[in-house]
Amino acid sequence: MGHMPRVVFITETRVGGTQADNIIKSIGYDGFYKVDPMAYAGGL
Repeated sequence: MGHMPRVVFITETRVGGTQADNIIKSIGYDGFYKVDPMAYAGGL
């Protein structure tokens, strides 16, 4: 079956790289998937 998350949080920001990693670590997520932004291309 897999995981049964209690919360799923999807957000779009203009932050990436080390700055995004630091934010994620400060929030305390124990699992995450991050994609760095490509200027203003694409989006959710």
